[in-house]
Amino acid sequence: MLWWLLLVVALSFVVIGRRLQPMDEVHALAVYVIGGFSFIWGFAIAPASTQLLLELLACGWLRLGQTGRS
Repeated sequence: MLWWLLLVVALSFVVIGRRLQPMDEVHALAVYVIGGFSFIWGFAIAPASTQLLLELLACGWLRLGQTGRS
């Protein structure tokens, strides 16, 4: 269950990084790096079925974004 917590922490850090002001660029970058590491670690220890589901969702999201621009 630790993997789920790490993925939620990563998402939280990304949201916090988006809310920081442009003058706080260094802090936003640090928050993004921490969120990235949390996501990678949580994804690495997640069960295989969860990894497959997240990969399929990411591919679907990218596919949807490509069809919207055409």
